[in-house]
Amino acid sequence: MSSSEILLYNGIDTRVMLNKQECYILELYATDGVYRCSAYFTSEFIENSEQYIMLEIVSPLHRIQRRRHQRYLCHKHFFYYVLQDSQIRDIITREYTNENKDFLNTPQMFQGTIIDMSGGGMRFTTKNKIKSGRNIFCLLNLDDKENKDESPVLCRVVYSDRLANDKDNYDIRVKYVDITEEQRKKIIKYIFWLERKRME
Repeated sequence: MSSSEILLYNGIDTRVMLNKQECYILELYATDGVYRCSAYFTSEFIENSEQYIMLEIVSPLHRIQRRRHQRYLCHKHFFYYVLQDSQIRDIITREYTNENKDFLNTPQMFQGTIIDMSGGGMRFTTKNKIKSGRNIFCLLNLDDKENKDESPVLCRVVYSDRLANDKDNYDIRVKYVDITEEQRKKIIKYIFWLERKRME
């Protein structure tokens, strides 16, 4: 195994058939926990009647944590602001709309790419470093055909580090802060819609 490839050994009599056009989720069991990544099948060979499978790793290897909310894959761009502490109260007490968004008084908006999300938080990549513990204001476009409005969500960064296989981007994980049940239901509804689309 390397940072970009993994070789799997199949000593069972039944041969494993994989498709080069499909992305596979790998779960690797180690002494300190279970790790997950995404991979594509690239090649295979038979040696002494035993099968060896080569896979290309296409996502960071990350440890699976026990969560209250199950995370679901979601590749989607979104925009966010990094907040100052003085802005958090305004975010909580004043409802965000396109008409009154100027109260954020934030000098710069950044773009991120969501990797996965749940009813409790999400994981995304961005070119900008965000320290753990910082608060960010995310504008999610949960366009499930029935809903095309921007969904504002206040989040706190719980993990931040450079991607192992892409040093130009950061792996950011956040949890929602002061989220209403209506907002959470909206996010979960969108996640279920994504899952249905994936199975079609």
